[in-house]
Amino acid sequence: MNKAQELVTQNIRSNIMGFKPIIILSKSERYTNAQVFETNEEANSSALSRFRVWTMASGYDTEETCDAVNYRWDRKIGDVPLSRQ
Repeated sequence: MNKAQELVTQNIRSNIMGFKPIIILSKSERYTNAQVFETNEEANSSALSRFRVWTMASGYDTEETCDAVNYRWDRKIGDVPLSRQ
């Protein structure tokens, strides 16, 4: 790999930062799934939406991840997989 290819690869890796929604059941129980959103706001909206329908959840949160973004948030329909766009 030449220098230009290395720089492109590093740039791609450094820009792949997403956010996962988390559902909290107790202090020691935090659950997430494979969803990764581009922004913290999208992940937070997704977590809030899920929190509202779960009966045992005590809270919700988000966390940063290096996993590739695979969802976006739509205010009208909620979670949208990027594969369906």
